[in-house]
Amino acid sequence: ARTIFGFHQAGASSAPSTQNYFFDFFIMRGLSNHAKVYDSRFNLWGNIRIGSSPQQVDASVGQFVATFAEKSAALPINQLAQSGEFLTGLGLNMKKFQQDNRIRMLEAVAFWGGNGSFTEPASRARIFKVPATTSTQRPDFDARFKNFPSNANYVGLVPPDRERFYRQYGGGIRLTSFEIDKPYAPPGSYLFTLGQDQLITEGGYKGAVAKLDVFYPLPIGKDDGRFKFLFLFGTVNMRISKPTNGTPLALAPAEATVNIYDPNVRVFSAPSARDTYRIGVGVDFVNLLNSWRGSMKAKAPITTTP
Repeated sequence: ARTIFGFHQAGASSAPSTQNYFFDFFIMRGLSNHAKVYDSRFNLWGNIRIGSSPQQVDASVGQFVATFAEKSAALPINQLAQSGEFLTGLGLNMKKFQQDNRIRMLEAVAFWGGNGSFTEPASRARIFKVPATTSTQRPDFDARFKNFPSNANYVGLVPPDRERFYRQYGGGIRLTSFEIDKPYAPPGSYLFTLGQDQLITEGGYKGAVAKLDVFYPLPIGKDDGRFKFLFLFGTVNMRISKPTNGTPLALAPAEATVNIYDPNVRVFSAPSARDTYRIGVGVDFVNLLNSWRGSMKAKAPITTTP
C-alpha cells in the first residue's frame, strides 16, 4: 500500500497546465494464502487519486520545497477535492525475477474505473471577446462556432455538463520492484496499458488510449528502508489515432466585469480530445508512519525480569 500527498503539474497537449495538490491511495492484496503479493498468483488492486483546485505558484523550487508543509496545511477544505480518478482491477503474476536483494514482479493487469471533475462546469468557464467582422480571424471563428448569434459579443467556453464520470478500462503489464532486505522500503511501479478512456476521446469510446504510469521512490533514507518516503511520479494518456492540426484562435480575454450568465455571452461546450499528462512529487505517509514507529521501537529500553 502507498498513501501519497504531494504536488503535481497536469495538463493536455497544446493547452494550459495547472498545478494542484493531490492525494493518491494505492493498495494491492493477494488472492491467496501467501503473505507476499509477489508470491500470489492473482492480486486484487485499487487506486484513488484526488486533486485539489488549481494553485498559483510563483516561488522558486527551493522556496516551494522549504514551505511545502506550511502551504499545503493552509489549503482551504472546500478546495481540497476538485477532481478524481478511481481504478480497480486484477493482476496475474506472470513472472518473478530475483536479483540479489531485489524482487521484480511482472503482472498482466486489467482495470476498470472512472475520472472527472467534482465542480460545476460554469465555475470553470473561460470568456473571450468575439473578433470583429473586419478581423482576419473572423472566418476561422465562424468556421469553429457555426451559427453564432449576431447579438453576442463574447463567447464562453465551458466543459460539458456530464451527469456521470468519464469511464475507462484497459489491460496491459505492470512491473513492481521490491527490496526484500528493506522491510520498510516502498515498491516502485511501472504500468503500461492499452484501452479506452472517455476523457481523452471526446466523451465516448472512440479508439484506443495508451497509458503510462510510473511511481519511483527516491533512494534516500536508512539501510532498512525507513524514511524512504519521497516519490517522483508521472502519468501520460495518449490516444492512438491520427492527430488533427488546426489553426489556433488568438482571442482577447473578456473584461473582468463580464460574467458567463450575461445575455451577450454565447456559451459553447466541447468534450476534450487531447492527450493528457501529470508529473509531480509526493510524500508516502505509509512509509513515514511505519518508519517513525520502527524508530520508536528501536529506541525503547530493554527490561529484564530478575
